[in-house]
Amino acid sequence: MTFAQYNRSTVKMNQYRYLFTSKRLGFRRWKIQDLDEFTALNSDEEVMKYFPESLSKEEVADFITKLNDHYSENGYTYYATEISETKEFIGMIGLAFQKYITEFTPAIDIGWRL
Repeated sequence: MTFAQYNRSTVKMNQYRYLFTSKRLGFRRWKIQDLDEFTALNSDEEVMKYFPESLSKEEVADFITKLNDHYSENGYTYYATEISETKEFIGMIGLAFQKYITEFTPAIDIGWRL
């Protein structure tokens, strides 16, 4: 299922339904409306300081598709994260299974981009 298909069939109905919350944050699945804000975040020099490169809009769309697929397969992902009170998108926080080749993988890591 592509990112666009997922969003048309599922998220439109549950736009602000959080999977879980903290005292001030809401954690949810990704939706098509996140693309522009998440692209801006992934283009920010400070946010991407320790990454090899920033991501294009197409790369971000692919990344979001992978995150939604990861959730479907594993039941967890790097979640789209908002301030609950205002519904302001602030980035991603969550867990992901990593299987790239290194001495400590496969492993589940915690990640964030805010």
